[in-house]
Amino acid sequence: MGERLRIGVDIGVVAPLDCTPADLAELGAAHFNVLLYPEIALPAAQWLERNHGQPFTKTIPIGVAATRAFIAEVAALAGIIVPSHQDDDVARLPWYSRSVDSNYLTGKRVFIFGDATHVIAAAKVAQSELGFKIVGLGTYSREFARDVREIARR
Repeated sequence: MGERLRIGVDIGVVAPLDCTPADLAELGAAHFNVLLYPEIALPAAQWLERNHGQPFTKTIPIGVAATRAFIAEVAALAGIIVPSHQDDDVARLPWYSRSVDSNYLTGKRVFIFGDATHVIAAAKVAQSELGFKIVGLGTYSREFARDVREIARR
């Protein structure tokens, strides 16, 4: 515990990696939680928010737009300012959009199936960042079926 990242964020508990029962007792000391897999961790994040006032991230950082939104969300929760020099020249998406491959792949029809977190993220990336036409979405996660259906309607 107390390990420091280069950006200065204090990592309290990373479960299950090297986590002990004593570490779990300190979960309430966090300022906020990063939720990357709602199918598994949403109930715990909601409980920590209700009982310890710890907000949690809602954005899954998959794709250029979602990664930028995630960085902004984490920065807001941490009370820090993110430099505004996030330049499109660093990302590969603008390169892809100008490439020959995009001419052959844009408008292609795709069906996406998997866990809800990745289906929703992949659908957003496929449609808004890669120019694919989504013809169907599916998930085995019944608890998130409404969320997947909502994305499918768009």
